[in-house]
Amino acid sequence: MFVSPSGSASAALDDAELLVLAGEFHGAPDLFDGLAEGIALYRCDGTIVHGNRASRRMVGRSARELAGAHFSVHIAPHEVARIARLHAQLIELEEPLSFETQFLHADGSFIDVAARLIPARSRGRLIGVLGIASDLTPARNRERSLQAERERFASFFDAHPDMVLMIAADGTIQTVNRAAETLTGFTATELGGMPAARLFPPDSVHALTRSLERALRGESAEFALIAIRKDGSDVHLAATSIPMIASGVTEGMFCLCRARMPVLD
Repeated sequence: MFVSPSGSASAALDDAELLVLAGEFHGAPDLFDGLAEGIALYRCDGTIVHGNRASRRMVGRSARELAGAHFSVHIAPHEVARIARLHAQLIELEEPLSFETQFLHADGSFIDVAARLIPARSRGRLIGVLGIASDLTPARNRERSLQAERERFASFFDAHPDMVLMIAADGTIQTVNRAAETLTGFTATELGGMPAARLFPPDSVHALTRSLERALRGESAEFALIAIRKDGSDVHLAATSIPMIASGVTEGMFCLCRARMPVLD
């Protein structure tokens, strides 16, 4: 098995492939220095054998500092006992584990990570544990920024006379203003988390999808929509989409909609 240095070590691999990966890392650890995920090999007693470049950067320590040290050197103190139990569980059962935890950076700060532990074998014998960690900081920062956007949305748009939908990049409705409840007949609770496509017939879904694609490229757009109210009736809308940006990343769009008279043939 070959893992591309620019890819993810765990994204699309099953457990059997990850076991092969553990053997490869033991034989050629430098192969994984190009990966964004942190990968480290630990002995059964928890001492560190080797970590790739991303793992060293994640905890702010050099290879010399980490080699031979116990994994507790880079685990947040309040998490050490739990991680020790998980490490022992893997050694006993030899089954992969997934969880979230916090690493301890050399500067004293904590780093939220999503971790995967898998048994590392050489020639069929368990030699230790392979740890794969992804830094959750960027995702958590985006979550906080998106929550701030929701709060700004509530304060700014709630009294807006037009229907306003906050739509995520995957097409789901994040939140709405009071006018959206009045116009559609759905409550904010019913609309939150609903795929936006459920509110529109196919032609309008196509127009909405195109506007979302443009918003994700940083572009605004004006277009026409037909919405389907909760009671099954239609309402014709003039819509404007605006990119929704959180922490410098476009996460979706604001869609402002005003009722208009249908065009008669």
